[in-house]
Amino acid sequence: MKPIVHGLRTRCMIQTSKSHGERQGGRPLSSEILDRLPPQNLEAEKGVLGSLLLDPNLCDDVALILRPEDFYASANQILYGHLLAMHNDGVRIDATLLHERLRTKGDLESIGGVAYLLDVAQSVPVAANAVYYANIVRDKGTLRSLIHASTEILRDAYDQSIEAREMLSRAEEKVFRILEDNVPQQVSNFGTGEAQMTVCMVIEFSNLFQQYYTESWYQTLQA
Repeated sequence: MKPIVHGLRTRCMIQTSKSHGERQGGRPLSSEILDRLPPQNLEAEKGVLGSLLLDPNLCDDVALILRPEDFYASANQILYGHLLAMHNDGVRIDATLLHERLRTKGDLESIGGVAYLLDVAQSVPVAANAVYYANIVRDKGTLRSLIHASTEILRDAYDQSIEAREMLSRAEEKVFRILEDNVPQQVSNFGTGEAQMTVCMVIEFSNLFQQYYTESWYQTLQA
């Protein structure tokens, strides 16, 4: 295990233990949860994009936090991908040049046309909060990844052709993959509330899977 992950496990131990205790008396998980709108913050997504249009020099800072797939709206994924490509190619970034690139690449209508591009460009008055918005978007993306992984774990758990130990190993791998993707970007902002809650949630999931795997292995040895 990476040292940084071990350190985060230690820092989250009290918080995750408390949250586990609070859930003991809660309502059981129902199928209604799966029908809810996934975690997202479209205003924060537009805030990131609008900030980059105002101050393209923030691209490097934001790129350390966000990937295109962290955006919930497909239009915002497309816009962010083009902004990163323009920045990496050394092309000057502004709304007019972005519009021309979208038109040339055939993506203008995919993002909602000129009207949506103008909406994004006018979404924030200043670019000072770009990193703050980026962390919100990243946290929501991490939560969606957890939901996706949990859904796959539930599907595997109902597939009785998979041995329990193999299923537990797969489940732990899915959760640790999210943790490893998330920690490098979030660790510098670990003191912020939402980032801390997101990382701790991933760590709690991995702790539970590790516990179940250990108990299953012990019972096998005793059999």
